[in-house]
Amino acid sequence: MQKILFIQTPHYFDGKSRQPEYFPLGIGHLVAELEPLGYEIDVMDIWGHQWTHEEVLARLDKLPRYDAIGISAMSTQYPYVKWLARELKRRQDTPLILGGILPTFSAPVVLQNTLIDFCVISEGEVTLPDLLRNLGSPEKVKGIVYRRNEAVVGTEPREPIRRLDTLKFANRDVFPVNVYLKYGTLDGNEPGLMGMKAINIDTNRGCPWDCKFCSKTFESVRYRSPKNVREEIELCMEKYGIQAVYFVDELLVVKKSRMYEICQELKPLKIKWQGQARVDTVDLDLLKCMKDAGCVQVGLGIESGSQQILDNMRKRSTVKQNLDAIEMCKNVGFDIVLQCIYGYEGENDETIAETVKFFKQADVMHEGFFVLTPLPGTELYDNCLRTGVIKDEDEYLSRLEAGYNTTREALVNLTEFTFEEFVGKKAKMEKQIEWNYLKRHPFKRVTVRTAGNNLVKIPFLFAMLGPKWYRWILSADRLGMRESQVAEAKPC
Repeated sequence: MQKILFIQTPHYFDGKSRQPEYFPLGIGHLVAELEPLGYEIDVMDIWGHQWTHEEVLARLDKLPRYDAIGISAMSTQYPYVKWLARELKRRQDTPLILGGILPTFSAPVVLQNTLIDFCVISEGEVTLPDLLRNLGSPEKVKGIVYRRNEAVVGTEPREPIRRLDTLKFANRDVFPVNVYLKYGTLDGNEPGLMGMKAINIDTNRGCPWDCKFCSKTFESVRYRSPKNVREEIELCMEKYGIQAVYFVDELLVVKKSRMYEICQELKPLKIKWQGQARVDTVDLDLLKCMKDAGCVQVGLGIESGSQQILDNMRKRSTVKQNLDAIEMCKNVGFDIVLQCIYGYEGENDETIAETVKFFKQADVMHEGFFVLTPLPGTELYDNCLRTGVIKDEDEYLSRLEAGYNTTREALVNLTEFTFEEFVGKKAKMEKQIEWNYLKRHPFKRVTVRTAGNNLVKIPFLFAMLGPKWYRWILSADRLGMRESQVAEAKPC
């Protein structure tokens, strides 16, 4: 019997570990597939337990000997993987297998700069068991990249898993369940959402669009049946008492016909849920159906208020479609999360002005503009490599750790602005959008974070005063709600 250890690495944001808000579905699926095959499996969830480096090292010292160690990581976790692999190899010469987005798009960089032995490309449910059976003959295994002597070599790509319903539900019990349920809370304006137990689930893999900036985890688009999705939700309701679901598909609303079927399955469950759509995959009737089935929030990647920028991104959507989709969501009563990008190729004073005008016309607030970040696996990233904007992938990935932090410095500047102008114009744009909204909706409640790291809703006017003042207002109980009375929710 082979003894396997899986390690879930932590996520960082602004130099601090992010709260564990998403069950690690990747490892959960692998455990579910391997256990029936007779493997003895342990899981070290560094993220879930929020262990420090010192606490991790203390646990590594006590590890028994394993036949293989699997690590899951995204591109933003590259520095941690480099450190963790080094510390593991100091303690035992066990094959280290890396899976997830990081090795899928950056396997050569990983193998050349870390002590990882094997990289699993894309899905691992079939590839990993095959690799564990052939650790001594990896050339027989499809879908991996590995070191042979001093060279980095790859095998034939593995075909995507076509029938997702054949996969077992992710094993969540190998993680600290209560921790993830504590932070897995839905966003939104409906009363009571903050205190609900919520869990993350996916319904499909892949996205059929080809935006230049988007790093798609899976190439082809495949779907779970709506019935299969409902069965997993029912299981989570029974086992963990969940009341809500946040769908983590790269795009939940791909086809309207399928979304209607999903709504049919979800409505009898009487749960709340949220997910990602495109402005051209929804219409008023579908949004009403989603609302009726328990949906409380829709994410829309509008990206920019400038048609030129949308075209540069190959977004395949229009400013008018963005405006129409926002208006429909408002009419239905949805809380909308708008994803926006600042600093894309072609950004200038005119496109910034168009974005400010767009938000004034849409009469909505932004959730913060992400600074453009070329990600491995995107056409944008490949162009940056080709043109020399990114000169050293190891160095670039090491600085990517902060992820999509809207407050950090840009890793690249693809505009004609100087760096000082780049930063200043972003801040000025956001302030102008906020001011335009404030003049119309000074007392509309928005979500802010308290000193106790809780989320509460206060009038937009107070939020605009800044954290120092709205935290003083809350601490003085001037709005009739003390921080201690507010349900703890997931950090931004």
